[in-house]
Amino acid sequence: MPVTTAASEPSTERVPGRVWAIRLTGHADRTATVTCTTAACRMPPRSKDLAGLRAFAAQHAAAHARVAAVHANAWCHCGFTQCAAHPDTPAHCAGGVALVLQHDPVVGRVWTLQEVCQACTPLIPNGCSSFGGTASPA
Repeated sequence: MPVTTAASEPSTERVPGRVWAIRLTGHADRTATVTCTTAACRMPPRSKDLAGLRAFAAQHAAAHARVAAVHANAWCHCGFTQCAAHPDTPAHCAGGVALVLQHDPVVGRVWTLQEVCQACTPLIPNGCSSFGGTASPA
């Protein structure tokens, strides 16, 4: 019996931009842990070496930025969350989508990498943009 296959074309439907969050969490015994929202990522064990864990977290966020390619059909993650990353500055999502790394050096506990549009990118506090190129709007 002959087998027929249909050619599959990539979806042009817009999907919410991806986001990765890397957190450094302190504990009462003066140890800390690093977690990542990507379940497959391997994290170091709980430790009292806060500087080492902080360096690991920053390097881990940078590694996600290096290997992630912006999805061509990604919609601004910030817009998907009603621009929660910059609530005091309204914007209308527009332009291509790029990877933006957000990290507040004063707090120093969370690194967030997300697919964000060109309109929202400059409005995100402590954002460092344009990792992995951009995808044009659909």
